Amino acid sequence: MPQHAINPNVSVASVIFSFNNQELEVLLIERSAGNNDKADKIKALPGNLIYEDETMDCAVESVLTSLTGLENIFLNGLHLR
Repeated sequence: MPQHAINPNVSVASVIFSFNNQELEVLLIERSAGNNDKADKIKALPGNLIYEDETMDCAVESVLTSLTGLENIFLNGLHLR
């Protein structure tokens, strides 16, 4: 299987929200703050760099699945270029 090259200049981030009764909820993930300390975690929107040969839609889906395990989410969004 050929390896895909990461594009260091393009990334995706997703805002996944839902309503729980009348409360708005936003999905956040825990990420390392970069200090190699397990206790040093920050909350962040799910996002990452994308592959060179990946479309934005495919990138959003693959990043969400890899970071959250969520699949088949209704996606509707703004694509900045």
